[in-house]
Amino acid sequence: GYRKVLVETDSKTALSLPDQAAMTSLPLNPLKQITDSLRKDWDTQISHIGREEICAQMGLLKEA
Repeated sequence: GYRKVLVETDSKTALSLPDQAAMTSLPLNPLKQITDSLRKDWDTQISHIGREEICAQMGLLKEA
């Protein structure tokens, strides 16, 4: 499986959500699942990028 994970988001609010996931007790909460994944022995980076960068990346992916 994959052990290096890069998560990029254009939402600064989304960057803080995994920290807040521990406050909920819902077993299927997507934020809790993300937080649990980040705790694994993986090389994980979460970063903020601009929407323009995301649009450019999506355009390149569509051409591939």
